[in-house]
Amino acid sequence: MSVTSDELNYLIWRYLQESGHELTTFALQKETNAHLLDEQFASHISVGALVSIVQKGIQYMEVEAGIKEDGEIKEEKPYTLFGALHIDGQEPEQKAIESSASNANPDSSSQASTANSKSNNNIDDKLSSSKDNQVTATNNNNDTNTNGDDKMDIDEVSIRGNQRDIVVVAQLVQTPPELVNLKAVFEGPKVETASWSPAEDTIAIGESELVAKLLSFENTNGDYSKPSSVLKLQHPGEEGIDKSITALAWDSTGQLLVTASFDGMLRLWTSDGKLRQNLSLHRAPVLVIRWNKPNTLIMSVDCTNTVVIWDAYSGNMRQTFQHPSTTIDGVDGPTSIGTDADWIDSLTYACTGENASIIIYKTSERGPLLRFRDHTQGINTLQFEPKTHFLASGSDDHTIRIWHGKSQTPILKLLGHTGPVIWISWVPNGGNIVSELDPVCSRLVSASLDGTLRVWDPNRGLCLAVLALHEEAIFACDISKDGRYVASGGLDGVLVVWDISTIKREVDESKSFAVARYELSKDGTTEDEQINTVSWNKDGSKLFVGFSSRSVIVDFKLK
Repeated sequence: MSVTSDELNYLIWRYLQESGHELTTFALQKETNAHLLDEQFASHISVGALVSIVQKGIQYMEVEAGIKEDGEIKEEKPYTLFGALHIDGQEPEQKAIESSASNANPDSSSQASTANSKSNNNIDDKLSSSKDNQVTATNNNNDTNTNGDDKMDIDEVSIRGNQRDIVVVAQLVQTPPELVNLKAVFEGPKVETASWSPAEDTIAIGESELVAKLLSFENTNGDYSKPSSVLKLQHPGEEGIDKSITALAWDSTGQLLVTASFDGMLRLWTSDGKLRQNLSLHRAPVLVIRWNKPNTLIMSVDCTNTVVIWDAYSGNMRQTFQHPSTTIDGVDGPTSIGTDADWIDSLTYACTGENASIIIYKTSERGPLLRFRDHTQGINTLQFEPKTHFLASGSDDHTIRIWHGKSQTPILKLLGHTGPVIWISWVPNGGNIVSELDPVCSRLVSASLDGTLRVWDPNRGLCLAVLALHEEAIFACDISKDGRYVASGGLDGVLVVWDISTIKREVDESKSFAVARYELSKDGTTEDEQINTVSWNKDGSKLFVGFSSRSVIVDFKLK
């Protein structure tokens, strides 16, 4: 057996990356170019490989040192990294052994912590031994069994430690709440997608016959039964193709609207219904449209995961990339690569890529800047948080991962959902959040096909609440502009509104967070309705809800 200097340098480089030592990693890159070996070795090296190798070496030396020359077994003594450094049969001084024995735990998990006590300050060891904090340690992302007779739901959050994952267990309580039954103030036809203007009381809806509409309620004196004006945005199409409007998105001023039709064509409209640009390049249905913060660039992603960046003023294509669908090692059959994207800054963006990866691009560069891989199934949703610089991703593998900086491994892995994660959103800081001790308000809300939502505190790696009232899968969610309320709906056809502003830093076992609900009346003429679209208006007083056969505007009043 032999180890080359390149292999050793790469192992050290990976360890530094996984530990979050960015400056040291950069220095090692400059000296050794270890990062250039990533393509060659990455697929063969697991997370925590260096520590695992060192630990196995210590165990081998422990066995070797424990056998006398005549073959008899020596009296067993605690063995440490520093004891292993005494070669040629020399044993450390008794005082040093006794000192290390008082701090060491004989199981393999604490050996890893002891081996790295100088650099990690025994953080992992303290976490793994603390029952009061309900923390259990796992190696290689294995499931952790917890003991106890508690019948409450248990949710887990896996924090990327220096060498292993720490699983934080949070107790979660669900109590059937007394909910306000909301009332519909407007009823309209079936829609494919919808979005309220961020500036005016106008809702943009996409219908199935190549028609988008702008319904304005600006001058109705609070009467939403009929819009004050309706602008029809016609989308010419060919016969024999699907005529759905697949996506639409307002810019942050509410002055411009982008719509996408099933044939891949995008159109840029003004808020008064005038066509400004035709954006033609996609050859498949566009599912995602994102404006950058200055409203100068538009990003679109179609169902083949082709990404196009458009100039909002000229309508010209600035950049495009296509990510072919492939398979993932260890997963039987082809795997969905997912379809989503988000802006990191005005020129840099993240999008889903092949092999369940996340790719970072910049409009001024011809190729990817970074590539993140850790999910084992397709990624459904991405969202960047500009204050903490956290990038969150939700996947078909039932997990959420949090990424930060240039580290190609996630800093957090959030576990608990039992179905694909289809939606995530960072909670906006609107001033009503209970966040005195959390000024950056970096809370995350997720929704899954398992029928639950979860509220996370990524700063501490905690799940603060599981919101579970839906009987079936959740398909659509939206969070109010002030970050106080989350609305969810899905296969059961019930809209539920949750007050997440009352969720504090610790789980409140006596409180329910659902405050209101809405369900279409059963008139005997319709089959079961599912909810496909949910959108809050600018002041949080109205909710647009798209069902299978119709749409409604719900008046959100709790009293």
